[in-house]
Amino acid sequence: MKSLTLAQKTFIGRRSNNQDSCSARKIKEGVYFLAVADGMGGSVGGQIANKLVLDNALKIIMEEFNYEMPPSEMKEVLQRVFISSQQKIAQKIKEEPSLMGMGTTLTCVLIQDDKYVWGNIGDSRTYLLRNNDLRPITIDHTYVQDFINESGGKALPQNVLKQYGNYLQRALDGGTDQADIFPNDKDFERLVEGDIFFLCSDGLILDKVESDTTIFRNYILGSKNLQDAAEQLIALVFHDGSKDNISTVLASYANYKRIKTKIKKFTYPPKETEKDKSKKIFSSPRLSTIIGVSAILVTLLLAYVLIIKPDQQKIFDILNFFGENSKETKATPTKKAALKNDNSELKEFKNIDEIIGEKLPIVKNLVKQKSKVVNEKKTTIVSNLTKDVKPNKIENKKTSGQQTNLKQNITPIPETTKVRDDLIKETPKKRNAKK
Repeated sequence: MKSLTLAQKTFIGRRSNNQDSCSARKIKEGVYFLAVADGMGGSVGGQIANKLVLDNALKIIMEEFNYEMPPSEMKEVLQRVFISSQQKIAQKIKEEPSLMGMGTTLTCVLIQDDKYVWGNIGDSRTYLLRNNDLRPITIDHTYVQDFINESGGKALPQNVLKQYGNYLQRALDGGTDQADIFPNDKDFERLVEGDIFFLCSDGLILDKVESDTTIFRNYILGSKNLQDAAEQLIALVFHDGSKDNISTVLASYANYKRIKTKIKKFTYPPKETEKDKSKKIFSSPRLSTIIGVSAILVTLLLAYVLIIKPDQQKIFDILNFFGENSKETKATPTKKAALKNDNSELKEFKNIDEIIGEKLPIVKNLVKQKSKVVNEKKTTIVSNLTKDVKPNKIENKKTSGQQTNLKQNITPIPETTKVRDDLIKETPKKRNAKK
């Protein structure tokens, strides 16, 4: 019987407490038990659940191996571990109802001489590294995994990953969920010299769809020993942005062949650096949303100015939006006075001011809702004006440094002036009502 070399490490990460537990235990000569549990249900509930499950698992395995245990019964031992753990949690919740909702994942390997079996429930994983090839030998019990299975390998939408990334379909929570026990078609599998088991909580898996098995393999085989590998893997994902507790267990059967590869070395335990903080800021979902919405608003504004209004003061509109009107959304007295003098300015100011005043929440809806009102009142004004105003184009001219009063060229009509003044008074009210 060749010996196993064991290593384990758990790290609190960016959380206020650690709800992970792990174990790499020699039960007796030739018998080993490896496990990682990731608690859930609040800081207290998660810690209680994973400790309860691991203590219960070790107790059962020690009891079973007090006697001669044929390798063909190892799967039954693991089955008992999972069933008993469900019962223990259910009993604890019954005694303390405040713990309702607590639970934990569990992934584990039971080894006897050169034979092994394994099982899991939840999203903590077990990998096997053999002949430089690292592969998962468990399947996550998550909604994301279901989507992957049903999509046939197609890329998943980001909203699916974001919404369901932490949803479990099975867990040890005092219910009736059952674990997967492997291998499916035989009593046990056999170890090969150089095999390495790699167990981890989901805090180590930043990409739930495509895990970085090549990077993991390089750190396991490129570190000076398994304990160093465990610490480096934790530091690696911490600096890459993991926000969860991080735990890992490594166990090698006999001697394994190390490889020469370039890997970045980290100080353990890892500490957040300024670079990590900047990554965190720019990867913030809230910031991404703000940037995305801002880009859409700017694009819609440019589309409005360059496409919807191709011939009307394009540059003025853009600069006006990013200039004074970005701070001032109401018409100033000067602007109101100008509006009374020139109907074309009224039209120009109304369109621009309403868009800026509304902060462009949805430009398309604004155009649809406001176009009817503007067009109706514009039609009334134009129809009234055309009755008494000559079709000559009116231009703003300056004499002696002062602006000529346009009313000198237009004979005011009481009814038209009343309509125009009413329109000016109504504009701020409509804007304020929507706020």
